[in-house]
Amino acid sequence: MTDSTVMNNSATSDGGGIYASGNLTLTTSTVALNTAANNGGGISDNGSSSYQVKVYQSTISGNRATGSSSLGGGINNYANETLTVVQSTVTLNQASQGGGLYNAGTAVVQNTIVAGNTATGAGQDVRGAFSTSSAYNVIGIVNDSTGLGDDPNTRAGTTPAPLLVPMDALGYNGGLTPRTS
Repeated sequence: MTDSTVMNNSATSDGGGIYASGNLTLTTSTVALNTAANNGGGISDNGSSSYQVKVYQSTISGNRATGSSSLGGGINNYANETLTVVQSTVTLNQASQGGGLYNAGTAVVQNTIVAGNTATGAGQDVRGAFSTSSAYNVIGIVNDSTGLGDDPNTRAGTTPAPLLVPMDALGYNGGLTPRTS
């Protein structure tokens, strides 16, 4: 998917905006204001095969996973799956765990902002083990994850000292899809 907007959708299970039951590449797109009753308010893979979800230069914002033990308000990555997020923004998403990103598989995050998300349990912004090749990120609260705060070029906050990243609401700030700025 390129130059696309996936907005204001809902799912009774996983993947409020996109449920990836195969390989998915999302480029210069926006996934916003979607709701899933279980996991992956914005995007969820299916967790049953070795699929890849790749997100490039995109915005994942304002999505909600509403289940009492929901995973990944913005993006949920199940075990056996591979997630790559590059030059993207993940903000204002909500879940029980991993408000922005929840990872149980393999995940690389590079040159990406993940901040301003909320979780009722663990992982305000991120939850899970991420590849140590993840670099050049801005992570609001890195607690409850591994692999993201180790890079010297990544700025990351913690629960007692969150990194405050001012983000504007979703809007048309130039380009074909709404973005945060």
